[in-house]
Amino acid sequence: MKHQNWLETLVYLCLLCAGIFFYQNNEGFAQTVDNGINQVRTLVDQGENKLNGNHKAASSSSAPANQKQQVINGSSKSGQARWDKPSATIYVNMHDDNLQQAMEEAIHAWNATGVFHFEQVHSAKGANLIATADNNNSNRAAGLTEMSQYVSTGRFINGHVYLNRAYLDNPMYGYDHTRVVNTAEHELGHAMGLSHTNEISVMQPAGSMYSIQPRDVGAVRAIYGENKSSNHQ
Repeated sequence: MKHQNWLETLVYLCLLCAGIFFYQNNEGFAQTVDNGINQVRTLVDQGENKLNGNHKAASSSSAPANQKQQVINGSSKSGQARWDKPSATIYVNMHDDNLQQAMEEAIHAWNATGVFHFEQVHSAKGANLIATADNNNSNRAAGLTEMSQYVSTGRFINGHVYLNRAYLDNPMYGYDHTRVVNTAEHELGHAMGLSHTNEISVMQPAGSMYSIQPRDVGAVRAIYGENKSSNHQ
């Protein structure tokens, strides 16, 4: 019996070492693990907040603790979804230098408009938004935004922004750095409450042909009123 237990322990140790090796040497495997961890963290945070009756910072202070929630795809939102205030905290962990830089540039670009402020934080715990990379050849999208919101008020609770390495890092699709940044700005637009438009806009369905345009700034201002983020004039 002791011999069998020793063998089982050895097998588990070998599997653990193999997992660590693949994580350190295979970016695709590492990103899959990171995405899974981030999703679990998000679910745990939501569960803890629900038990405590304290939803994340973006929730309405007057909303009852039992308010019905739903998760929506940013590109298919209906109605006027938004945060309580024109600001949100965001944790960025792309595990990809190109996408990390692009997302940080997109955050800076939106912040520079003065109509919304993303505060970049260093932990997923408690962040309103989590931004990570995906590696999905099947969904035909360079980016994806999923937002959790209250059904009755449309107020965002939290969200997850994905940039798809399968497209953005593949030379055959022609995404230079500018188009990657435009894609990140597009997904952050969804995370603020913007929907698709066929006008000249960062929110065109293609998502990468234009950077933030004056009409996009106006659209965010229309959602949140004339209130400026606390870090801007």
